[in-house]
Amino acid sequence: MGTEDRDKSSEQSNKTSIVIKSFSVQDIPTIKKWCEYWDERGIVNNSSFDELRLERLLLTLLTYNNGELAAISGVERVDDEYRILVRAATTPHRPRIRGKYIEEMLWPWIGHASFEIQYVLDNIDASANFFTTTTVDDTNGRTRGSDRTSHMLFNTKRPFRCLQKNPKKITLWNVEQWAWYVDPHKCIEMGQEHLPNWQEIYDSL
Repeated sequence: MGTEDRDKSSEQSNKTSIVIKSFSVQDIPTIKKWCEYWDERGIVNNSSFDELRLERLLLTLLTYNNGELAAISGVERVDDEYRILVRAATTPHRPRIRGKYIEEMLWPWIGHASFEIQYVLDNIDASANFFTTTTVDDTNGRTRGSDRTSHMLFNTKRPFRCLQKNPKKITLWNVEQWAWYVDPHKCIEMGQEHLPNWQEIYDSL
């Protein structure tokens, strides 16, 4: 589950200032601290530890950068499909990255998405379909954090690498959202290209 204590990532810290790990109970105080930060910025779904609802996630991932929380996200099952980058949010400590594709500008896509997909393929459903969501109402980006992401994806001049164009409108958890389907193999390939120790990180989750 998303709140299962699965912390096995201590070895990464010897090789890089960036640590990507699965959720551990030791992370709770740090997450609560940053919930205040997200709440101040109007990211409603991350405004408190209870609002995160990590218990419904199959896997929750966190990135630490030089010991500071940089990002959080997870994967959940929705009917017979899987939604990645659930509750995705970053802090000012997020790694700065650049690339040709829109996904390569967003740390959760580089640091988390490929691991969430691989986890489902290896442990739950080898032929799973994956999507991520942004909210339909993008009139006020400070009401829901993903509104700004929705606006960016529709208006970007950069090409997509693993996201498929033409999202479909769905209602999920009583909220109207855009479902953007994902090519899992391209997403895993992207993660492996950007993270030389990708396999080691995955094995530690």
